[in-house]
Amino acid sequence: MKWYWFSFSYKAENQGCCNVEANNPKEALQKTIDLNIHPKHDDIEVYELDEPQLEPNKLILREELSKSGFKNVRS
Repeated sequence: MKWYWFSFSYKAENQGCCNVEANNPKEALQKTIDLNIHPKHDDIEVYELDEPQLEPNKLILREELSKSGFKNVRS
Protein backbone atom coordinates (compact mmCIF):
# COMPACT_ATOMS: atom_id res chain seq x y z
CA MET A 1 0.00 0.00 0.00
CA LYS A 2 1.09 3.54 -0.76
CA TRP A 3 -0.08 6.97 0.31
CA TYR A 4 -1.50 9.42 -2.21
CA TRP A 5 -1.99 13.16 -1.92
CA PHE A 6 -4.92 14.52 -3.94
CA SER A 7 -5.45 18.20 -4.61
CA PHE A 8 -8.78 19.12 -6.15
CA SER A 9 -9.46 22.41 -7.91
CA TYR A 10 -12.47 23.92 -9.62
CA LYS A 11 -12.21 26.94 -11.91
CA ALA A 12 -8.57 27.33 -10.81
CA GLU A 13 -9.51 27.51 -7.12
CA ASN A 14 -8.35 24.85 -4.68
CA GLN A 15 -11.26 22.87 -3.25
CA GLY A 16 -9.15 20.95 -0.76
CA CYS A 17 -6.61 18.17 -0.41
CA CYS A 18 -6.59 14.72 1.12
CA ASN A 19 -4.27 11.79 1.78
CA VAL A 20 -5.50 8.24 1.29
CA GLU A 21 -3.77 4.88 1.32
CA ALA A 22 -4.31 2.42 -1.53
CA ASN A 23 -2.51 0.01 -3.85
CA ASN A 24 -2.45 2.40 -6.81
CA PRO A 25 -3.68 5.85 -7.91
CA LYS A 26 -6.90 4.51 -9.44
CA GLU A 27 -7.89 2.74 -6.22
CA ALA A 28 -6.89 5.81 -4.22
CA LEU A 29 -9.14 8.02 -6.33
CA GLN A 30 -12.04 5.61 -5.86
CA LYS A 31 -11.39 5.67 -2.12
CA THR A 32 -11.87 9.46 -2.09
CA ILE A 33 -15.28 8.88 -3.68
CA ASP A 34 -16.20 6.07 -1.28
CA LEU A 35 -15.18 8.19 1.72
CA ASN A 36 -17.21 11.14 0.40
CA ILE A 37 -14.14 13.41 0.44
CA HIS A 38 -14.15 13.98 -3.33
CA PRO A 39 -15.28 17.58 -3.97
CA LYS A 40 -16.55 19.14 -7.18
CA HIS A 41 -13.54 19.67 -9.44
CA ASP A 42 -12.32 20.19 -12.98
CA ASP A 43 -8.68 19.36 -12.21
CA ILE A 44 -6.93 16.91 -9.89
CA GLU A 45 -3.26 16.72 -8.95
CA VAL A 46 -2.06 13.45 -7.41
CA TYR A 47 1.28 12.68 -5.79
CA GLU A 48 2.61 9.46 -4.31
CA LEU A 49 3.89 9.83 -0.74
CA ASP A 50 6.03 7.73 1.60
CA GLU A 51 3.78 8.68 4.49
CA PRO A 52 0.72 10.90 4.91
CA GLN A 53 1.33 14.63 5.23
CA LEU A 54 -2.27 15.34 6.27
CA GLU A 55 -4.75 13.64 8.54
CA PRO A 56 -5.67 10.54 6.48
CA ASN A 57 -9.06 10.06 4.85
CA LYS A 58 -10.26 13.61 5.43
CA LEU A 59 -10.69 16.50 3.00
CA ILE A 60 -8.65 19.44 4.25
CA LEU A 61 -9.94 22.74 2.87
CA ARG A 62 -7.69 25.45 1.39
CA GLU A 63 -7.99 27.74 4.42
CA GLU A 64 -6.89 25.00 6.81
CA LEU A 65 -4.01 24.05 4.52
CA SER A 66 -2.80 27.67 4.49
CA LYS A 67 -3.03 27.90 8.28
CA SER A 68 -0.93 24.72 8.53
CA GLY A 69 1.80 26.26 6.37
CA PHE A 70 1.16 24.42 3.11
CA LYS A 71 1.79 26.47 -0.02
CA ASN A 72 0.06 26.24 -3.39
CA VAL A 73 2.53 24.75 -5.89
CA ARG A 74 0.94 26.66 -8.78
CA SER A 75 1.27 30.16 -7.35
